[in-house]
Amino acid sequence: MHSSQNKYKPNFKSSFSTHSVITGLIGTNHTILDVGCNEGYLGRYSKKNIFYGLDSNLHAIKKAKKYYQDVIVYDFNNLQSLPWKIKFDIIIFADVLEHILFPEKTLSFFVNKYLKYDGKVIISLPNIANWSIRLKLLSGKFNYTETGILDRTHLHFYTYKTAIQLIKNVERLQINKVLYGASLLGPFIKIFPFLKGLLATNIIIVAKKVK
Repeated sequence: MHSSQNKYKPNFKSSFSTHSVITGLIGTNHTILDVGCNEGYLGRYSKKNIFYGLDSNLHAIKKAKKYYQDVIVYDFNNLQSLPWKIKFDIIIFADVLEHILFPEKTLSFFVNKYLKYDGKVIISLPNIANWSIRLKLLSGKFNYTETGILDRTHLHFYTYKTAIQLIKNVERLQINKVLYGASLLGPFIKIFPFLKGLLATNIIIVAKKVK
């Protein structure tokens, strides 16, 4: 979900960044739907997979087509059937659901119609309980920014608890893994995983489609 001018850039420099973690979860030999694919970063850096993408930014889509089998313009607030007769192995929602009016409805739509049985979804959401936001709140600040956790286009804010509840509210999804994205403090969280709710910038959840 992006404006015509693309302000969202990937971070693959840190192995603990959200993009790096998601890429590591994908594996190989899968057919993947990247919902909110931006310029196709995940397809570019994930080898031996077939990617399809959706995004609202026409400029980003043109770049994504270099790495994806096909990419189309899509309005995530007006759910329409996809042109491909495919059930995907993996559907990725990387920092997209927080921009959508009804994230639970959108997630259910794609899982029910386009995810294979036993297929998985990989979801990342910004962690509003991150230490930097808590510090700002202590000083009475809640200022929106161009990118990041307080991106001005975010319609929803999540903690680990509410992110997990979002997935639990979707029928036929079963949570497999609850992880974190944290480019700077990832090594520290690895040693002290109980601090991820405070230190992670992104919540990453892997869930499987069940009967």
